[in-house]
Amino acid sequence: MPECPRFELNQQIGRRIRTARECRQLTPEELAAAAPFSLPRLRRIEAGAEPADVVEIERIAIALRLPISQFIDRCRLCGEL
Repeated sequence: MPECPRFELNQQIGRRIRTARECRQLTPEELAAAAPFSLPRLRRIEAGAEPADVVEIERIAIALRLPISQFIDRCRLCGEL
């Protein structure tokens, strides 16, 4: 089975994080402080420009009070994680 293009997977996760943050009505600054992350790092993750590791995604999920599965599930491109 073909591998997921890493860039597209990063973008998908970043979009999910940004959407969840906006649904919680948090600014990037508020989420960065709660996670905690530097604001530039959070912006790069949300933009899909840099990958977030599982620990970082877990910190974001905890800050947003959502399950980590909200951000990590089956890749829509190839059906794999």
